[in-house]
Amino acid sequence: MKKVFLILALISNVATAQTIGMIYPSKNLITSTTITWKFSDNVPEACNAERKRWGEPAYQVPSRACAFWTKDTCLIITARETLPESLAHEVLHCFQGKWH
Repeated sequence: MKKVFLILALISNVATAQTIGMIYPSKNLITSTTITWKFSDNVPEACNAERKRWGEPAYQVPSRACAFWTKDTCLIITARETLPESLAHEVLHCFQGKWH
């Protein structure tokens, strides 16, 4: 039973991991920006508070990280410990905007 649980946990982690795939610099909206990286113990709350400051509606699904960008600045919010893939995902938003 423990083996089945471990396998299901591993599959779940793989299925929910953020994968970016190939990154194409030709899709960048900008090539230079200043990135500020903030950490939070409650990422969904911090991201929704920032979204409110930007006049955007709250996320309907809790997020593990978020990014907010202008022409030359970008704010990334993550947990104090985060996956490299999550940070890379948000950095890509800094350069390519809403690419989902």
